This record gives sequence, structure tokens and C-alpha cells, in this order.
Amino acid sequence: MTDKPKPDPVAQIPESQTFAQSAMANAQKAGEHFAGRDPNDPADDAIELWGRRIGRGLSLLGVIGLAIYLFVTYILK
Repeated sequence: MTDKPKPDPVAQIPESQTFAQSAMANAQKAGEHFAGRDPNDPADDAIELWGRRIGRGLSLLGVIGLAIYLFVTYILK
């Protein structure tokens, strides 16, 4: 098997964009996603918007709860 060189992740970041700027942009996109303000799917119905927000919030709580459960069960054992 031949070992292919892995691409350098730092070289893929444009020079004008620092790590902090890209992290802030990603955090802002995630915040807009969980608030239900997706640019690709404009919701005209307020009920649909709140349903999306509630569903995404519950999924986030589920992931956090699962991570805590797995940490307590397998790491703190």
C-alpha cells in the first residue's frame, strides 16, 4: 500500500481568514441554524419556525445528555 500524504489543514485556510474568524463564523452559522433561521428554507409559518427551533433544541439537549451519560458510565468508572 502506498502512503498518500495528508493535506495540510492550515494550508487550506485562506490567508485573509484567521482561525478565530472562521471559528466565530462557524459559531454564528450554528446559532442561526438552531434559531431556525436557515437561509435555504425561509419559513413563512410561525408555527413551523417554532417547531423547528424546539426540535433542534431538544436534539441538542439529547446529544449533551448522551455525552454526559457515556462519560459517567465509561470514563469515571
